[in-house]
Amino acid sequence: MKNKLFTALTVLFALSLAACNVSDGGDTTTDTTAPTDVSTVESTVQTETQSETEVETTTETAAATETETTAETETVIETEEATTVHTHLYGEWAVMTKPTCTNYGKLARECECGDKKVDLLDELGHTEVLLEAVAPSCTETGLTEGKRCSTCKKTLVKQTVLPVLHDYVDNACSKCGEPTPSEGLKYTYNSNTDSYTVTNIGTCTDDHIVISGSYNGKPVTGIDEFAFWNEEFTSVTIGNGIKIIGEGAFESCINVTDVTISQTVQHIGEYPFSSCENLESVSVSHANDYYYSDDNCIVELQTSKLILGNKNGIIPEGVKVIGEQAFFGCTGLKSLTIPDHVTKIPAAAFIGCSGIESLSVSPDNPYYYSSGNCIIEKNTNVLIRGCQNSIIPYGVTAIGPRAFSDCIGLTEITIPNSVTSIGDRAFSFCSLKSITIPESILQIGEYAFDLCRMTSVTFEHPTTWTVTGFDENCDEINGVTVPSLNDPEQAAKYLQDVYFACKWTHIWTVG
Repeated sequence: MKNKLFTALTVLFALSLAACNVSDGGDTTTDTTAPTDVSTVESTVQTETQSETEVETTTETAAATETETTAETETVIETEEATTVHTHLYGEWAVMTKPTCTNYGKLARECECGDKKVDLLDELGHTEVLLEAVAPSCTETGLTEGKRCSTCKKTLVKQTVLPVLHDYVDNACSKCGEPTPSEGLKYTYNSNTDSYTVTNIGTCTDDHIVISGSYNGKPVTGIDEFAFWNEEFTSVTIGNGIKIIGEGAFESCINVTDVTISQTVQHIGEYPFSSCENLESVSVSHANDYYYSDDNCIVELQTSKLILGNKNGIIPEGVKVIGEQAFFGCTGLKSLTIPDHVTKIPAAAFIGCSGIESLSVSPDNPYYYSSGNCIIEKNTNVLIRGCQNSIIPYGVTAIGPRAFSDCIGLTEITIPNSVTSIGDRAFSFCSLKSITIPESILQIGEYAFDLCRMTSVTFEHPTTWTVTGFDENCDEINGVTVPSLNDPEQAAKYLQDVYFACKWTHIWTVG
């Protein structure tokens, strides 16, 4: 900038000097080398100034470029320094997931900066253990050889159950004596257990049925519900290998006299031999861990419950509970004594026992007592069971459900004034000709006198009775008032026919 100012002053000075020479009359000779045009001089000055400006600009640009280059160089140096400063220092490998027989495991380690490295551990593979084969016998099933892993316990080769194996010679096994199995029985294959269940008699015509624990090379494990209902054979042997006897499996087989049950049976359903009225002999293998037989009865070991009684009517020592329908259909049962160890007698225990003539209870029984050929609950004075020769003692408060049901030899009975209710089906299927309902009775249960065929019923209180349930046309009714029951013949019709399926309630009125 100083150079520009100096040049301009020099030019102005030369111009001033030239002007002075002219005005002083000096030498007028023109100096051809000196510029005489001011614009030329100004142009020259501008050109010089522009050149200097360009030089300065170039210099400044170069300086800026140099500065930028220097900055970039410093950045690169700083970056390189930053890159080379940190070196990862990883810790020891740690197991994150343990390997199993069939899955990889996982290892990991970590630098203090947070960076992680992961690696895998090989799966372990199975450690095979041999499961030895078990040969079947007459009483036990066998097993084929198998394998499993001792580490994860997975089964590698499944063992197959082999059926019991007998050596039959002359219609019986030479080892255990079990009879040769009956042929023609119908079986159902169970794919989930690879076994069979006996479902019915099929084409078999044997008088003595033998159900084996083996069929078609596979185990037979059960007898289906009601499989032999109402069949006509006289005896049955349930062989080794059978585990389950279904509900009602031999119900109404009225010709059966003898039953033999093997040691392998683990479950017996409800009333398996109900209505087998001629059944005399029942035997359970002494080696059975679930049931035992005594005095021709079957008893469940764990519960001390009588599963099956028969017409001989002796309840074995140790029985605590008489099972539902344990004596169902024992028409040949004439007398029964309840020992001191029995704690429970259900209402349905003696259904169909039409021939009972006498009933008694041990005087040492803390739960029941007997009087007038009746079994009575001590705590409630409810009559639990009667028979064809019963006399209901005064003090009985209620006649329980089914108390006299199926007593076909019962033709007359007197109900004392201590009784306030008569239970459901209490006298159903009896042979009563007539009866008096005392005024103490407040309630009569459904079907209480069903199929009694009485011709005369006397109500000591013949009015204000209501009924709830279903009438003879199966129409539902609720609280319907029964017409006057003053006529014994008409009362019998209402009680046995019109409203036999209803609950009767006596409504007391004052005055």
